[in-house]
Amino acid sequence: MFEFDKADKKNPRPSSPSKSLADPVRAQHRSQLLWGEHCTECAAPDCYESCSLYDPRPDGRCRRFEFGALPNRNFPSAGSAAAEIKFRRWARLMAKGNTLLLPSWLATATEWLILRTSPILDAIGSLAARVSGDRRWSYLGYHVWDRMTGIAARFQTERPYALAIEIFNPTDRIVELVLQISVDRSRMRPRREEHKLPVPFYETLRIPSGHFSQIIPGEKFAPIASSGLPFEIAIEPLQEDTHLVFPTLDLIAQPKKIDEQKPVQDLPVKCVIFDLDETLWKGTLVEGDVQLKSGIAHLFEVLDHRGILISVVSKNDPAAAEEQLRAFGLDQYVLKSQIGWRPKSEGVKAIADQLNIGTDALLLIDDSPFERAEVERAVPGVRTLSEKALDDLLDDPQLAGAATSESKERRRLYKEAETRKEASTSFDGNYNDFLRSCEIRLTIRTNELRDAERIQELVQRTNQLNFSGHKYSNREVALLLDDSTLVRHVIECSDRYGSYGVVGFCLTRLEGRVLRIEDLMLSCRVQGKQIERALLYHLTNKNGHTLDAVEIAFHQTKRNGPASAVLDDLGFEPTTNEVRRITMTPGIFDTDIVTIENCQPGPTGDLP
Repeated sequence: MFEFDKADKKNPRPSSPSKSLADPVRAQHRSQLLWGEHCTECAAPDCYESCSLYDPRPDGRCRRFEFGALPNRNFPSAGSAAAEIKFRRWARLMAKGNTLLLPSWLATATEWLILRTSPILDAIGSLAARVSGDRRWSYLGYHVWDRMTGIAARFQTERPYALAIEIFNPTDRIVELVLQISVDRSRMRPRREEHKLPVPFYETLRIPSGHFSQIIPGEKFAPIASSGLPFEIAIEPLQEDTHLVFPTLDLIAQPKKIDEQKPVQDLPVKCVIFDLDETLWKGTLVEGDVQLKSGIAHLFEVLDHRGILISVVSKNDPAAAEEQLRAFGLDQYVLKSQIGWRPKSEGVKAIADQLNIGTDALLLIDDSPFERAEVERAVPGVRTLSEKALDDLLDDPQLAGAATSESKERRRLYKEAETRKEASTSFDGNYNDFLRSCEIRLTIRTNELRDAERIQELVQRTNQLNFSGHKYSNREVALLLDDSTLVRHVIECSDRYGSYGVVGFCLTRLEGRVLRIEDLMLSCRVQGKQIERALLYHLTNKNGHTLDAVEIAFHQTKRNGPASAVLDDLGFEPTTNEVRRITMTPGIFDTDIVTIENCQPGPTGDLP
């Protein structure tokens, strides 16, 4: 529930859905969470005297939402109404955690009771504040029901729970939110040592225009919610003036088949494959003249700038289609073409193989329902859209891409990779001889401010050479970059054909005479080029250190089989707790294929 009784009486007219909404989350049991407006820098009530942002609500607490939590009954909600909120600077939406699941009717009745009694309690508190001089009495209603929530939190539910989130974005921009579930240190008694506390759970939510829904399984934050310690749930926007409607924010009884649900936020699209006739242009090429649809040139330019690859699959005459693409000026953006008369599913698979990316990172846009169905049936994981989606394609959060220097050059990098591949097939010697002829050069350095976006891209998008198998949220990346216990290594690569840019990110620490690699991500662009061996040579031979062993955290996923193969090839052996280990011997990581240059020192710290 939300503090609807504290909404501004002069609030604006509530938003209405622009189109029919998806079915709301309906749960038979849910917890009673009291969602309130808070400040990320809050030190209430002391900050009220000194903070220039302080804007008192009727109860004296700080107004951090433009008009409070406005009840909006235009949206279906499990409670009395959805909450419409416009966040001000430093604003966050927060509630005390509570996994006591009540029957929904009882939770609704409790909400009704809270909303009706809070104004009465606040009136009593205002009188007490004037008499005592202590302004905290003025928000007595919040104190009472917040305390009741804290008491309820002591009773853990045994049934599986999940966090249900439903949001409506009334604006035309994508909004990013950071969801944080963490132990509330201010309410811990007695204090525990920091290293024994559960690690906070972070998730970045990308909210497109319109309806958004996601259910987060309780297992993801169970170490916090089941720890017996007080915890809190907070939602914080990454952009100022964020305006959203929240129909549902509840801890609910976990759906039985939550793992089988189609994820609301799919994997990012790495390549869009376009059909030609009646998709990119009006008309059928074999029947005569065609006309490029409005906005296609701009669409290609923006996708290319975001680092989204563009390819074509079409049942057409190859020479005529390629000529038409050149005439429209689109050929410069098209990385791969599969034009001919075979089934389109074969062309889609060929593009995935040629680009060395998974089929679940592909999006096909085709005007024919038959062709889309044929591809969906034959190609696992591929996504499809009709040509009617072209106008709104750039607003799709799956196509947000990135704005790093590497992403803007992704098409060039793939073309250079194609040149390398052609050179390798014509090389007379063996593959290692070819790699030597490429003159591969590696630079390994500590991270700089300019690397932040590329590091974020690597840790969120890397699959095949992601050794830990972990995908970090934006906030987790920020914490990594600020962790003084880890040594961070940014890996750049180039060869005689061109630069690959930043291709990897590595986190290490020394534990006695053992080098521990906590995480390693490498772009698939450098797969099979012995970059891993060269990196290990650098990490184990700099600064005159003598190591006994190297350990690397490795978690097997469905997609990082290549990473496992790399470790097997290097001689790492499984131990326990998802760690692989290799004992150091002289020359174990020597390589004459990759040249390491301009590198900063390897792991820091003195060995005994």
